Amino acid sequence: MSFDLIAEQTKVREMTLPVDLYTKWSALCGQYDHGEITKYEWEEMKSLIYPLLAEKTQLERQINNTFKEAANNGT
Repeated sequence: MSFDLIAEQTKVREMTLPVDLYTKWSALCGQYDHGEITKYEWEEMKSLIYPLLAEKTQLERQINNTFKEAANNGT
């Protein structure tokens, strides 16, 4: 089975949850470790996943903090 970089990048761009991005990253690392994807493919996916993961994790944190503040203020 060959790795379709464009299709995989499209799937990653559609992911909305940090946990999905972590899971995908973990799977990609395994594929790279087993020689199933090239260093170029791994680097391309890394350059896509890292910024998305940081962005979505920060957004999730902000949302959670907003709910915590609202609960503490009784709103």
